[in-house]
Amino acid sequence: QIANKTLIIEKCEHSNTSYVNKTANSHTVICEHCSYSVTEDHVFDSQQHCTVCGYSYVGTLYMVTIHDIAGNPSTSETVVPDSQYLLPDYSRTLPSGKIFKCWMVTIGNVATGSSKEYAPGESFRVTDNSHIFPVFDEYSHLEGYSLSLEGDIGVNFYMSMSDNLAQNDNTYVHFELPHGGSTNVSIRDAVIKEVNGREYYVFKCNVAAKDMSSVITAQLNSGNYRGDVYDFTVRDYAEYLLDPAHNHPDYVAAAPLVKAMLNYGACAQMYFNVNTDEPANRSLSKDDKNVINTVPDVISISDPVDALTDGVTLHGVSISLKSETSMSFYFRSDEDLTFDCDGYTVLKDTSGDYQVARIIGIHAKDIGRSFTLSVGSHGSYTYSPLNYCKIIVTGTYSDNLKNVINAFYRYYEAASSYYGSNQN
Repeated sequence: QIANKTLIIEKCEHSNTSYVNKTANSHTVICEHCSYSVTEDHVFDSQQHCTVCGYSYVGTLYMVTIHDIAGNPSTSETVVPDSQYLLPDYSRTLPSGKIFKCWMVTIGNVATGSSKEYAPGESFRVTDNSHIFPVFDEYSHLEGYSLSLEGDIGVNFYMSMSDNLAQNDNTYVHFELPHGGSTNVSIRDAVIKEVNGREYYVFKCNVAAKDMSSVITAQLNSGNYRGDVYDFTVRDYAEYLLDPAHNHPDYVAAAPLVKAMLNYGACAQMYFNVNTDEPANRSLSKDDKNVINTVPDVISISDPVDALTDGVTLHGVSISLKSETSMSFYFRSDEDLTFDCDGYTVLKDTSGDYQVARIIGIHAKDIGRSFTLSVGSHGSYTYSPLNYCKIIVTGTYSDNLKNVINAFYRYYEAASSYYGSNQN
């Protein structure tokens, strides 16, 4: 009988152990104080002596050889059959323009044995003479982003890559866009820029205004090569640029343009009902957001000029508010019409009975100019995107649409100011 005593039960620390059941490959650790028991592989030194339990192996040994690229010597060592071999990190000089990918382990004859890839730090069981080869790969890496300040909406990807990738015309960056869309930008369309003595390949991804806060992914591909997948939003980089703590060199000059762009994106989100819980202008002050409500009802712009000849009738004009603005003209004619607009690409399309001329690639700073569309031998029609804006802001349209157009107009004003003061 125990009276007035405290019984303390503690976990056994297995401080007194011994080794039993020693075989060619393993030993069993047992605790002298409890029922603890575990079987472990031997840890052999170069003399096949287990550094844990003291067992010495006598018998057939296998050779494990680590091969390397031409010019670097191989290294070999003997190991006990069925032992685990720990693969090291690759610490030698890499081949030019390559990265280390993994180890290729061949057990048995180099030509006929079974092979498998392993990462450094993994182990394989040695069941025969074994050969270990380094596997190298091409490399690509995203070094940084920049916000496009060229009058459109998008992000520039600055990428470094191995020479083989850079010199392969089949290399491209694949962008996965919101709503199931995608686009590829070829290495041939990348712009080469030098920053601090290093050369980068710049791939540009344009983004629709309504998708500024939606996630977009990018991956460099070339043949069987697949680079890392990166994700980004236009809004995140815009916020980075606007944060004074980052001391971005473009901050002072570009801040009004970037803020106007974010307001434009947020209004487009509301109008198109896209990701409205994550507005593009979430980081802006109340005053910066309210500026879109101060657009005058009457936008000062020249009236359209109809210089079309008989046989051609214009039935309407629309604009598309994507990364860049496009403007579509809808004509009716019994003839097959041709179109041209000096300095701009004009795409021809049809819609029902209409022949459509679509002027694409209109930058923000040019929204206020008038575009003269030549219609073959049938004269021309002159129109500005702001003619369309004037119709909306003075008409009986929804508040969401008017807000988009107001923000679109402010974006144009900011772009005009930015480019007017930053001409090279």
